[in-house]
Amino acid sequence: MAAALNAALFHLRPFRRVAEWDHGATAPLTARFAAGFSLALWTGVIACGRLLAYF
Repeated sequence: MAAALNAALFHLRPFRRVAEWDHGATAPLTARFAAGFSLALWTGVIACGRLLAYF
C-alpha cells in the first residue's frame, strides 16, 4: 500500500512538470526522493515475500 501511495504522490507532484526537466540536468529533489523511497519499498516487498516461507 505504501508503494502505491508513493507512486500516486509522484504522479501528482514532480511528474506533472517532467516536460521542464532538461536531459542533461539532474532530476528535482522530490523526484529523486520518490525514486529512492520506491526502491526501498520494493526491496522490502521482495524481502518479505522471500522470508514468508520461513514463518
